[in-house]
Amino acid sequence: MYGTYDPASGRVWQVKRAVTEQVLLHHLQGKQPYGVYLLVRDRIRAMAVDFDENDLLPPTDFIAAAEHLIAGGYTRPEKLAVMGRSAGGLLMGAITNLRPDLFQAVIAGVPFFDSLSFSFLSYVSFSFAQFFMSSLWRQGLDVQRVTPRRVRNSAFVLFLGAVLMVVIDLITDPVTHLGRYWFLGEIYYYPDPGYHFSVPLANYAGWFVVGWLIIFINQRIDALLAAGEKRGQVTLRHLPFKGLFAPLFWAGIVLFQLGVTYWVAFSGVIEPEATTMGEANLTVIVRAQAISGTFVIVPILLLALAHLLRRGSEASPAEVSDWLEEYPCDKLKQRLV
Repeated sequence: MYGTYDPASGRVWQVKRAVTEQVLLHHLQGKQPYGVYLLVRDRIRAMAVDFDENDLLPPTDFIAAAEHLIAGGYTRPEKLAVMGRSAGGLLMGAITNLRPDLFQAVIAGVPFFDSLSFSFLSYVSFSFAQFFMSSLWRQGLDVQRVTPRRVRNSAFVLFLGAVLMVVIDLITDPVTHLGRYWFLGEIYYYPDPGYHFSVPLANYAGWFVVGWLIIFINQRIDALLAAGEKRGQVTLRHLPFKGLFAPLFWAGIVLFQLGVTYWVAFSGVIEPEATTMGEANLTVIVRAQAISGTFVIVPILLLALAHLLRRGSEASPAEVSDWLEEYPCDKLKQRLV
């Protein structure tokens, strides 16, 4: 089975016919408008590449195509380069291990941000959790978060950070699952759709566990580094508005995803006949998804705003002094004088 991928819309279609030699040649010459991808199972809108150690059809078929081009005199191994992106990057890794002699260059284009997303999202959630549990030091418009190490490395911040990371995914996964209706494209699917707008609950459990582990490791590394530091050995730079970085980044992530959800729900990009979850109309489901996401996000953002504005969150001079002993900053120390 083979499929075609439309780079303009990001949609993947299945084609129940073999890609002919002419199609391959047109693609190599840049005449073919759609990329050629291998499909294994009979699925509509299937993933472009899907195989495991028990199903080697895609890499062996790809290798056979390369061998045919070489045997036919169309190219030579030292002139043959291949590229696969995202799921196709997995295919590139397989063929490189199976037949490294066939290709002069192999580009496995795995999205760069994929490797960083969990680290980035967990750290933003970790910092946002610290924001909720910390006093704030205001100097005019400059807001600094006064977070002692005992708070930063506490069990409650660990738990809250993991929860806030799951909240991001409560908004993100349902809309990325609809990637075929916006610029993301259809990058994955769930064989057995779950209860939360087709996303399995096990997915969110996995996000909590991964987020908890990443934050826990971050806390332990911080504690080890602190134990090895001498008093005054490390001096931090002053960054204006540093106390607002975490809530603003976290809010930006979820509001962007929520905005995309509203756009998909109300812009008319969903086909009128599209259904999901049995016979439920997809447009109605996505509108409910957008509204329910709003009810999840808005209370959290309002609590963050209340914490920022209320007088009780103001750090005392003693708290600021203790904090600057742990995290020295010459410019901020001058403000205490």
